[in-house]
Amino acid sequence: MTESLNAKEYKSKFRYAESCLYNYQLNLSKIKTLSEKLESLEQGSSVKAQSYEAMPLGGEVSSPVEQRAMSIINLQDQLKKLKQRTRPIARMVEDLGKDYGLGDTPDKIYLLLLELRYFAKGTWTQIAQKMQVSEETLKYWRQRLVRQAIEYLCI
Repeated sequence: MTESLNAKEYKSKFRYAESCLYNYQLNLSKIKTLSEKLESLEQGSSVKAQSYEAMPLGGEVSSPVEQRAMSIINLQDQLKKLKQRTRPIARMVEDLGKDYGLGDTPDKIYLLLLELRYFAKGTWTQIAQKMQVSEETLKYWRQRLVRQAIEYLCI
């Protein structure tokens, strides 16, 4: 029972980490867009008027300032979640890209796999041809790369 629970837990972590890798660039774009929206909202002037929204049993006063504050909180929450998914991957990419003068180290291979598979969305066949290795080798490297992502994500 414990083994199957651990296997399920690992698969769940693996899927989460791999989704962070696949969505890394998209999440960076979202962070940029949401940050711009947040900055715009934070710099906006406060409005003193009130609006009334129709409610089934009457109206409820809802100020534009209150609505803007709620929008800011919502954007901040979204940004926090996206940053939790992207910052560790950014650190991993940076660490993999460090040049220690050692030529084709495993880190360089993992970085190339990361770029070709997760960023460029290449197929296993395309990547195997480009890297001149078997698909089985790629899938082994994938396991190692995603395990590394799990460590960086602290999950």
